[in-house]
Amino acid sequence: MPTPEIYPRVLFITPLAFNKVTGTGITFTNLFKGWPKDRIATVHDDTMAVTTDVCDTYYRLGSNEIRKFGGSLTNTLAEQSASSGVAHSSPPSSRLKVLQIVKKWIFGDGLPQRGILTPELEAWIADFKPDVIYTILG
Repeated sequence: MPTPEIYPRVLFITPLAFNKVTGTGITFTNLFKGWPKDRIATVHDDTMAVTTDVCDTYYRLGSNEIRKFGGSLTNTLAEQSASSGVAHSSPPSSRLKVLQIVKKWIFGDGLPQRGILTPELEAWIADFKPDVIYTILG
């Protein structure tokens, strides 16, 4: 078996992490099985529980590092309602439903996101010292 030093230090930057549930998580796990754990790390915003059999160095992106393009439709409408003094404890308004349908039609299941390199994330990446960055971001 090759020595660990010949394996590059790979940093995954991806919305999905190593897991045994999703197609991407399973694919990552199968592709990098046997890779030395100290030579692989993942920056992600996956809501699925991660596994540690292939990778155990994870950085979960927070709201200060990843933002949805245009903000949240629900939050925007809630802020507008709050400023007008109207409370919404009832089901979503027809306006919100229309906006949600339009969003899904244009963007599918998710809105484009914008990443922000915070000092904490930058330090975490610098500490890992990647040789290769692997990403499926589009």
